[in-house]
Amino acid sequence: MTNERFHSGQIQLLNFFNDKVLNFINLKKDFSILDIGYGDRSIFEQWNFEIQPNVLAIDPNGLKRDHEFIDYKQISLFDLKDQSFDLIFDSHTLHTLNSINEFKEAILNISKLLSTGGLFAIELNIFKENSTFDGRLKLNYLDVEKWIIESGLEIKLFLFLNNAVFYQGMMEGEILQIIARKK
Repeated sequence: MTNERFHSGQIQLLNFFNDKVLNFINLKKDFSILDIGYGDRSIFEQWNFEIQPNVLAIDPNGLKRDHEFIDYKQISLFDLKDQSFDLIFDSHTLHTLNSINEFKEAILNISKLLSTGGLFAIELNIFKENSTFDGRLKLNYLDVEKWIIESGLEIKLFLFLNNAVFYQGMMEGEILQIIARKK
């Protein structure tokens, strides 16, 4: 996928998808993707592979959009029931939830929504305690690992990147990239 028309956070997600997530995906007909937290647009608008996936992009605060193969909905992850996805991709959203319990509940819901063998890919901002960016969970990467495993997912990639700068340099933190598969 290319990175035309995207801001720096979306380009970072595109790089994560292209450089890491694609290595774990077996594209097939009727491949389904849930994009959590698309904001102004889903990174999957730049999809340029032969197989066209079914993409549901959700964000309760996202902009209303129309796209030929992406179904944009202004709903929450917790509104989804009885659906199944081959890939659930978090677009820098879960770390913005209101509490640790809500984060853990989201991970459990993601595990339920994944098809057998499906992938969950997340890139989390792990904010330092003295972060200048308020309103974000202070997550410990070891706890995140434990919660993903407890949800029944098997971690395939766990990459911790130090000294990342977010939001035009206003805050420092780390990035945690995780890819997990439903057994």
